[in-house]
Amino acid sequence: MSMPALPTGDAEAPLLISLSDSTHVTWAGESEPASAPRKTGTIFSSAMNLAACALGASMLSLPYTMMISGPIVALQFLIVFAIMAFFSAQAVVNAGLRSKKSSYGAIVRHYFGPIQGTIAEILLACALIVAAISYIVGLADLLPVSRTL
Repeated sequence: MSMPALPTGDAEAPLLISLSDSTHVTWAGESEPASAPRKTGTIFSSAMNLAACALGASMLSLPYTMMISGPIVALQFLIVFAIMAFFSAQAVVNAGLRSKKSSYGAIVRHYFGPIQGTIAEILLACALIVAAISYIVGLADLLPVSRTL
């Protein structure tokens, strides 16, 4: 069975491909019923999500790194890590398309087994908890100190 071609070049392209009136295929090739809620995303929502991730990761580490390494070395690091992030994201998307899985844990489980998939999901949850804590710390630093208890 060949995969239907994914839509390209259109910012408003759907994330689902209709196979029939009763079945759709997601970006990862998973079939789902047409009655399932459609997952839509826009370029704006994707950009806001990426900006929030970048803000959370860089809020605590980037200024310190720039201070220690200097602006030229820091700029080189930014470029190298941006390239690495691009290729990593590309690899995850390609792995999802080949395995027809749409979540990171499912992709790891498909290629490496159930134990590694569970470990990957636990590590992802830990990373998200750390990100949430860093947002709380950053927000607490922005709030004025309360003089009354």
